Amino acid sequence: MSSLIVHENAETRLRQRLLEDGEGNLTLHTQQDVTDIVEANKAALNATDKHAKWGEMTRVASIPLSIFYSPEFQKISKDPAALKRWLNDPENAAFRTRGGQV
Repeated sequence: MSSLIVHENAETRLRQRLLEDGEGNLTLHTQQDVTDIVEANKAALNATDKHAKWGEMTRVASIPLSIFYSPEFQKISKDPAALKRWLNDPENAAFRTRGGQV
């Protein structure tokens, strides 16, 4: 299997590679170091009173580009109920910037 880096962004820590499986099949592999995003989300979560009223345009999450632009997340983002489930799922808690239920 061979690999070629097709995009790398130091600011977003996003890297995309084109993988060839030896049979001519290509796959685009996207990877991102989300450590800084997760740490910033923790700080925002801790700085917000979870009992404060929610207003319009309240920021509840910060989602890394590698997740946001994935085909799976694009489907979820078009369905408000599915997006709420995703945001409230404990597996995605690292991306929340505000406590409570969406």
